[in-house]
This record gives sequence, C-alpha cells and structure tokens, in this order.
Amino acid sequence: MKKTDLHQIDLVAKIARLEEEVRKTPYHKGTEHYIGKLRAKIAKLKNQEEQVLKKSGGRFGFMPKKEGEATIVLIGPPSVGKSTLINKLTQAQSRVESWPFTTVKVIPGMWDYQGAKIQILDLPGIVKGAAIGVGRGREILSAARIADLLILMVDIKTRNLVESITKELKEVGVRVPILKVINKVDLFGKTDFSRDFLMISAEKEIG
Repeated sequence: MKKTDLHQIDLVAKIARLEEEVRKTPYHKGTEHYIGKLRAKIAKLKNQEEQVLKKSGGRFGFMPKKEGEATIVLIGPPSVGKSTLINKLTQAQSRVESWPFTTVKVIPGMWDYQGAKIQILDLPGIVKGAAIGVGRGREILSAARIADLLILMVDIKTRNLVESITKELKEVGVRVPILKVINKVDLFGKTDFSRDFLMISAEKEIG
C-alpha cells in the first residue's frame, strides 16, 4: 500500500473519531467551546484529506473521484450481485463470477436516469471486521464517504450482516442515506422481512 493511501486512511480514522466525540458530547453553554474546537479540528483534517486527493490526481487506493450529478455507491458482502446490478444499469464491465472477491477495486459506471448522469460505484465485497482493516475493509468503507446514496446489498444468506455493516460504516464516519436491498429474490421469493428491504433480482431485472 502506498504512503499516500496510509495517510488518507489515517485522516479518515481521525475524522471519524472526532465526529463521534462531537456526537457523544452534550451541547450546552459549558461544552460549546469544546465542541467548537472539535469541529475546527475536523474541518482542518478534511481540508488535509482534500489536498491529499488533489495531489494524487483525485483518486488513489479505493478513493474514487466523484463525477456526474450524483453518486450511488454499492456496498455489501462478497458475491451478492453488486457487479450484476452495475452492469445492468451502466456500461461498466465489472466481473461477474460465482465465487467471492471477484471485484478487487472500485468499478465505476455512469447511469443515464431520465436525463441525469448518475455515477454508480461498485466496491469490493466487505467482510466482518472491515472497520478495523480486515480485508482492506477500512479503505473500502472510506470510499463510501463520497456517496450521495449508499445501496447496501445482501442476499438471503447474508441479510443478517446488514446491522453489522451499518455499524462499521458509522465507525469510519460514513453518514449518508442507505437503501437496504436484498438481491436474488427470484431464488427464494418474498418473505416476512420484505417490508424492511427493497427486494430485487439484478439478474432477472425484477424490482
């Protein structure tokens, strides 16, 4: 991993810790100055992060560059159909295989939706412990920070990971709207948890 990658990851971790401290600190007259200092530190670190991105040409490691009018990021465990979905919606050539970890880098695509150019990013699959770096998880989770909308995709076998993935996103400072999706509905049909998720089949274009 490049030094610039490590520097950016360290900045993301520091920002996440400070943002969590702000959230945990009750706001009143006695803490106003302290919270103000925390927010100033966050702003300074975010500026440093932006400078690192600019020096690296806008992207490095798993940190892609935003394009289009909005950015949707696909995130979830390995082999749940994220690559199939981005290939269906865009002209991206994300590899689709029957084994996990086929996607090893961020795959970008552009979706023309009612005249609007929507950038879609397919992230590598994440595993338990991503927030502490398992499977390059911190890099992957950090890339989700640029999203305007996150699509958290699972299938019937991995739906129990939704809560833990959501928690790990929060641990690295990701605070964006999340659409929870269960893919491969054609293989099992609708169930009693359908109301909590958008049910689709990317392969069969259902949903």
